[in-house]
Amino acid sequence: MEFLMSGSHRRRTGESTIGKRIGARIREFRLQQTQQTQEDLARSIGISVSYLSVIERGLRVPAMHTLGAIAHALDVPVTALLSGPEPSDSQDPGLAVMRRISAFIQRRQLKGQDVDRLLRVAHLMFDSDKP
Repeated sequence: MEFLMSGSHRRRTGESTIGKRIGARIREFRLQQTQQTQEDLARSIGISVSYLSVIERGLRVPAMHTLGAIAHALDVPVTALLSGPEPSDSQDPGLAVMRRISAFIQRRQLKGQDVDRLLRVAHLMFDSDKP
């Protein structure tokens, strides 16, 4: 779950795909299953409405204890907030390639050393001065 622990600037400024997915799931459960307002949900878990709004818009990924409190208030398991539809490949053309590479690594059950070798080969193939 590296994406939840990343302290990179990109994650803090709202460009996190996982943050957007979690926020969308929270909003979906809040509106469709509990019909709570942001004010109601925020009050019930002890956070500000503005912070909940930032979470729902995907600008921040909440801490696990906050995510747990949100899940409890919505009466859903935390995993329901973490799962959901994958972003479409049309939104990010590189996503399809990343999924294929990830699937290859998982199918082959490659270890870290094997992935490093694979990356070295890729660098040799694509970082050369040859046209």
